[in-house]
Amino acid sequence: NATNPLPPRGPGDRAAMEPLLKLLLLLLLSLAAVDCRVHRIFVDPSHGNDGLAGTDVSQPLRTLRAAQEEARTALRSDPVGDVVVELMPGEHFVGSNPLSFGPSDGSRGRTVTWKSHDPSKPAMISGGVRVTGWVPHDSLDGVLTASLPSTIP
Repeated sequence: NATNPLPPRGPGDRAAMEPLLKLLLLLLLSLAAVDCRVHRIFVDPSHGNDGLAGTDVSQPLRTLRAAQEEARTALRSDPVGDVVVELMPGEHFVGSNPLSFGPSDGSRGRTVTWKSHDPSKPAMISGGVRVTGWVPHDSLDGVLTASLPSTIP
């Protein structure tokens, strides 16, 4: 037949396609079984509140420590999901008690990723101490001085 370039199909064609269809079905079922849950935790140093869950961008946590605790809780409660901690723009102060990471912060193929929520407005993690109370120097123009907090040796 000049108008139909395909050869005629018969019962043998279906038998030849059956293993391929079974393989395709198995592949689709395997993909459906893969769990791609990701727990997102949002942290905003200016507008966050550690009393919130932090799981919605409109209700972020305030501190990195609270985010770490929430990430650990998520890892304990979900046997397969990973965690992404999204830091809103601004300075995230660690304070005098630095974060410490260990096996409870991601292991056995599970990850906790800390990243800036918006790469065009990066977040900054600071372990420094904020110095306030700057005043002009008595005898040097353009020079400011401040007393250091007593926590600095």
